[in-house]
Amino acid sequence: MSHQLWNTNEQNHKYYGQSASCPYCQSHKETLPHVFTCTHQLANHNRTIALEQLQASLRAITPVNLFDCILFGLTQWIAQPTLPTFIAPTEGSILPQLASLTVAFRQQCDIGWPAFLRGHIAIAWRSAYCKNYQQRKNAKPPAAQTLERLSNQWCNKLIHHLWSFSKTIWKSRNEVVHGLTTIATSKEILLMQEKVRSHYHNYAQDPHYVLNHQGYLFSRPIDQTLTLRRDTMACWLHTVDEAILTRIHNQQYQTRPLETYFEPRRPSQSNSSSIWTPPFSKHYYVKHHHTIPAQKTRRTPRVTPAYRHPVSYQCHTEIITEPKFEQPTRTAVWPLLFHHHHPYPRASPTGTSHVFATLNRFTPDVNVRILNEVDETALPNWRASHQL
Repeated sequence: MSHQLWNTNEQNHKYYGQSASCPYCQSHKETLPHVFTCTHQLANHNRTIALEQLQASLRAITPVNLFDCILFGLTQWIAQPTLPTFIAPTEGSILPQLASLTVAFRQQCDIGWPAFLRGHIAIAWRSAYCKNYQQRKNAKPPAAQTLERLSNQWCNKLIHHLWSFSKTIWKSRNEVVHGLTTIATSKEILLMQEKVRSHYHNYAQDPHYVLNHQGYLFSRPIDQTLTLRRDTMACWLHTVDEAILTRIHNQQYQTRPLETYFEPRRPSQSNSSSIWTPPFSKHYYVKHHHTIPAQKTRRTPRVTPAYRHPVSYQCHTEIITEPKFEQPTRTAVWPLLFHHHHPYPRASPTGTSHVFATLNRFTPDVNVRILNEVDETALPNWRASHQL
């Protein structure tokens, strides 16, 4: 508000291309000064109420002469905003109190009364307040510092009350724009009602105006639809527009040329358009693998390790005496079965741990040393000795 950033229709027309007319009178461009000076009946009524509240607030804190001067200039600008000059009610007076009011009035006219409603007041109002200050009966006159402090407080309160007045005017304007007042139906609602009548007329002329399963949109009588709230009517119009677009899409889909059903599934090499020509969505590429470009293969394929049959390894059949073993170590033969694709089964730590775990389960007191030699003839004897 203080920086003239209210979203008036003039601003909407500049940035969004909407109508710049006033929502009250529909005959003037809605600028920020016009918001405070519109002559429409409802605008005048709302402004009168807000101005009475402003007068009641200022009368309690403002000297009489200062209050009359401010109110005179404000009402004169609202009534005739196009006047080139405004005359102060104290013009021509030589009294110091009234002369200070004249100076402040002229200074405010130079700044502008629209700026006054935004809180941009003239500095001379503070000195006029000091000269027109009315002290209480049987009270000592205030000191200079006290009077200066009181004038600063009065200026702050004046700006606060002016902002409240402007906010009340803007709130009343927004109620008209959004259809929340008892005023005659706004221009936006009239346009929406005209669209409703057009949709009902088209549906009466053509039953296929929308799809059959969406015909419930017109089941309500038109009189009830026209009396809906603004938001509800806007939602209904949006739903009807979507139904019309859905009907048009279905018609275009069902009237496709017959040739489109016999096109090759693979994209053609020519530049002719095809329903299989990329780009498609990611889900389509995942489902239809023939549309995915083939990846380059390696020129030197990896060598697959040869299959190795499970072998058995023989342990020592002699007693091994070493310093780290307290007891002699018995040897045994145990089949080691490894995975078929492992190139060196005896070097696998997984297989070795499996052998030790298996041996310790049957003979926990046996220490085993695995050798690389293979002796398949020793297996039957070992199995017979261990009853396997």
